[in-house]
Amino acid sequence: MTAVTITQAPLEIEDLLAVVDGAPVKLDEATRARIAASRAIVDESLRGGEAVYGLTTNVGHGRDTRLDEEQIRSGQQFLIMSHGGGLGRPLCTAVVRAALAVRLNGIARGARAPPWLSLTRSQPC
Repeated sequence: MTAVTITQAPLEIEDLLAVVDGAPVKLDEATRARIAASRAIVDESLRGGEAVYGLTTNVGHGRDTRLDEEQIRSGQQFLIMSHGGGLGRPLCTAVVRAALAVRLNGIARGARAPPWLSLTRSQPC
């Protein structure tokens, strides 16, 4: 099966359906470079000790509270876990593959994203 390459271009429906059917997915080099450059900005902010809302500070009413390194690490993990919950049965593999492909295409086009996308549980449709 031919791999689907995610680029900055909108994802074609034919490519999305190929991913749903099990095609491997890869990022083109330009997209990988853009994502790496974006991550470098975050890393530089962390090294420089800048106050970055939701990254090196609390959120909401705590936005003026700076976090230490351990709080940053645990806070980022908490944000991912607290926004990643769901109810009911796990989604089927085809739906999860479609959702991740669309999300990855959004990231490639400049949307923000967590550093790692992971799939832990899915079921056949």
